[in-house]
Parts: sequence; C-alpha cells; structure tokens
Amino acid sequence: MALIETWIGVEAFLEHTRDALKSGAYELVEVRQVMIPKASGKLRGLGIPTAADRVVQASLRSVLEPIFEADFLPYSYGFHPNQQAHDAIGETHHLSSGANKFR
Repeated sequence: MALIETWIGVEAFLEHTRDALKSGAYELVEVRQVMIPKASGKLRGLGIPTAADRVVQASLRSVLEPIFEADFLPYSYGFHPNQQAHDAIGETHHLSSGANKFR
C-alpha cells in the first residue's frame, strides 16, 4: 500500500477501483503464487492477491457478511466469523457428555 500512497494516492486508487467496478471494467488479476516448503518436504502454494483485489474482497465482505450472518444458526460453526472446527467439536463433546440430557 505504500507504493499506492506514493504513486497515485489512496483516494485516486480507490476512485479508480470504484469506477472500474461500477462500469464493469474491473477484472480480477491472476493471483501470484509462491511455493512454500512444508515440514513433510512437500510444497504448498501461497497466493498473493493484488492490492485492488484485496480492497474489493474486503469491501464485499463488509457488505455481505452481516447479511449472511443474520441467517446462520448458532451451531453453524463452519460459517461464523471467529469460530472454528474445534469449537464445533467442543460443543459436540459437551452435548454428548450427558450434561444436557433430559430426565
């Protein structure tokens, strides 16, 4: 982002991105990928999106997330922000431990 600040300015960058989105001219750029070695000796790809793509993704997320979050059930762990598979496993363990069985 420092290059954007010094080359064209943040406001001009955001205005250009907004105009491209509105006109339909915006196109995603292929993600640049770097291969990173894993402990097993295999490689995994790490994608690095462009600054414009990150801005568009973050903007979409900030608009869409509250819409979809309203419909998610409390036990939809795979889709809630800040919830993980471990949370679902813990809840499953708690519910199956007998602590919540009807008498």
